[in-house]
Amino acid sequence: MTLAILIFNFYPLTAVMIVMLALLNDGAILSIAYDMFLQGQAEAWNMPWCWAFHGAGCHRSGRCLRMFYLGERVFILTAHTSRR
Repeated sequence: MTLAILIFNFYPLTAVMIVMLALLNDGAILSIAYDMFLQGQAEAWNMPWCWAFHGAGCHRSGRCLRMFYLGERVFILTAHTSRR
């Protein structure tokens, strides 16, 4: 989102949507986080899986930026909002 705002001078989300996204993301992270330290051992990280997941996320982010670029610069699409 930050790159889309900086590169294209386009705000795809409102401030309320960004806050809600952050809160819902924190809730999801808290619900899946766990540690087995009370049983005497900490949970081991599966680093190859973590790096693959990170790489897939970066790839998706790049695709989103390319779509923003194509929509704005190639197809000359703009975001129009109307208030009634």
